[in-house]
Amino acid sequence: MSRRNYSSIAQRTTLSGSITNSATSVPVSALTGWPGSYPFTIIVDPDTVNEEIMTVTAGAALNLTVTRGVGGTTGVSHSSGAVVQHGVYSADFDEANALVNLADAKGDMVAASAADTWAK
Repeated sequence: MSRRNYSSIAQRTTLSGSITNSATSVPVSALTGWPGSYPFTIIVDPDTVNEEIMTVTAGAALNLTVTRGVGGTTGVSHSSGAVVQHGVYSADFDEANALVNLADAKGDMVAASAADTWAK
């Protein structure tokens, strides 16, 4: 589990071009207030039948490099002008809960057993 980055001031944007169901480069119109470090999460076509969650792993200007179909969603085609927003998904809460629940008795200590791996 690598740390994802967040912003509370990220403004919604739109796709500046259409993307296929397998494209890994996502062109957006703006990135006002978005995280300056990677990875972070975007949601394309939120609250529609075509909603897809993606992890942004890199970017150059207004082109984002992504991992498609995150969080149980599926890679689908999206049209130019589709809404894109920065967001969170189930893993953000599941990972925090898993860490908190490692310590279940008085005196338990939680430590890293390997890179990005927690253990009691």
